[in-house]
Amino acid sequence: MSRSLLPFLYQTRTLQRACRRPASFLFKQNAGMATYANAPRKIDNSIPFEFDDEDTEDIKGVDPDADAHIEPEGTLTPMESEIFKRIFDDISHARLPQNKKSGRPQEAEPTQTSTTANLERQRLGDTLVEKARGSDASDDFLKRYPLSLRKAAQHALGKFESAPKRPKLHNLAELDKAEKAQMREWAKYEDLRGKERERVMNLMKKCTSDVELWDLMEKEVFSLPVELGIVEIPKTEKRGRKPKNAPAKKEKKATTKEEKPIMDVHGYLYSDFLTYGLTRLDSAFPKPSLLAFNILPRIKELGLSSYVLGVSSPLFIKVAQIHWERYGDAVSACEALDEMKPLGIFPTETEKINEVEKLVKDIEDNLHSCTWGAQGPFVMAMMQAGPYDVTLTARLGRLKGIIAKKHFYNERDALNLAQDEEVKAQHLEAAR
Repeated sequence: MSRSLLPFLYQTRTLQRACRRPASFLFKQNAGMATYANAPRKIDNSIPFEFDDEDTEDIKGVDPDADAHIEPEGTLTPMESEIFKRIFDDISHARLPQNKKSGRPQEAEPTQTSTTANLERQRLGDTLVEKARGSDASDDFLKRYPLSLRKAAQHALGKFESAPKRPKLHNLAELDKAEKAQMREWAKYEDLRGKERERVMNLMKKCTSDVELWDLMEKEVFSLPVELGIVEIPKTEKRGRKPKNAPAKKEKKATTKEEKPIMDVHGYLYSDFLTYGLTRLDSAFPKPSLLAFNILPRIKELGLSSYVLGVSSPLFIKVAQIHWERYGDAVSACEALDEMKPLGIFPTETEKINEVEKLVKDIEDNLHSCTWGAQGPFVMAMMQAGPYDVTLTARLGRLKGIIAKKHFYNERDALNLAQDEEVKAQHLEAAR
């Protein structure tokens, strides 16, 4: 007999069983809800991810409960969803998980109270950005992520722009082989330069007169631009008709030395030979030779290529010193120093700058003493006329400004170099 007074109605347990959902449907719903958040997903635009077509339907912000009865294709398990979410967070926040165990939550980002070891480890490339941009990172590093995130990581992290792929081993071997060959060639040229410099300078030392030294320079030094092929020799041909019975002229054979001059050897030594020859003409003989003033015009006579290859700051400084110390010609000395400025060869070495500064100061002191009558009223009157008037004083002031600027640049460069070395030492100490 029924326990209820209304046997025609359904029992309460029957109604509960009818309202209860099947276990399989409930399992599918729970598995699908694991991939969704209760609140609508907010798209993070910090990294321009390119989502696939099947992913765009899940991030439109549609209520998941409304489509709970539809079984999604390729539903992830809760564990797979957790792994995917962790990888997504790593990419979007540009960091690697500090603990790979899934059971422990991720540690918070280092704060100001972090230890020095943690900060140094972060600085040495423990972040995803540094690893992706590092030269040791390979394509396998990005293959662990899905295709859409892999493209986004390549685009956002700039891996291929800031750290291009390393060359292959056979390319490195070829580059190393070419570099070694170039080093061997440079060593060979350096050896040849040393031998040629010693040979020519020994010949100059053996000269007993300035004329003999000049003839030797014409043969060994001033002939180099022509032999190196940097001087164009105009060809003069006689115009007119040849007589029929005129004998054919024999072509003159070009006289060449045993070894043809090499630009990397003799071109490098051309300026050194000119400076050394100028010094020998000035001080190697009992009386300074006036032929020292012919060297600079002879260089210009050989053409622009000879002038560019031969002139140097030691040559101009020596010419200026000869003009002032030997003959007291301040105007010619300043002209020689001024000629370096437009050529861009004003000395930058501290030793050479000190030589120029000493010369300019000596000229200025003598000019000042003569202006105020130290050598008599006649010389004092001469200082009021050109070229010893304000023109020379202005030229000396301009040279002093250039020298002060060079000193400033040298001090600044030395300070920057010292700071760079200090920062480098600090980084090395921190890396240890």
